[in-house]
Amino acid sequence: MKVLSTTSREAKQNFKMLARSFVGDRRLLHFSSGIVVCAKLALTSQEQERGLMFLESLGDNDGMLFEYKQPGALSFWMKNTLIPLSIAFIDYSGTCTGTIVDIQNMEPNSLQLHRAPKLVRAGLEVNHGWFERQGVQVGDQINW
Repeated sequence: MKVLSTTSREAKQNFKMLARSFVGDRRLLHFSSGIVVCAKLALTSQEQERGLMFLESLGDNDGMLFEYKQPGALSFWMKNTLIPLSIAFIDYSGTCTGTIVDIQNMEPNSLQLHRAPKLVRAGLEVNHGWFERQGVQVGDQINW
């Protein structure tokens, strides 16, 4: 699937198409570069613990947003995760607005902990290398 444009109409159409692959709450995340990703929200502790475990594939512009009520020293591992992922740690700068403070690549089934470099309120997991391919980098803004 192509990278979504920033037009509202096209984003809504693509959101409906992408949303079919997820159960539960989803959100379109808009990067300052104009890139858009459709993310499943991991809001409950059960959803956060399971994450993307056992998933055999992930759409090109799909992901999972782990959002917490308070800033914390977030860390993630890839236990039982079958596909390689990348994660962006996001520091809030306002309601549903944040700044990427770190991006890390993660390997399938690894128990290595990937830690945020500072207290953050969110982590966004996407396909391995997605951030680099889209030109998304540390310091970029993200809105949802």
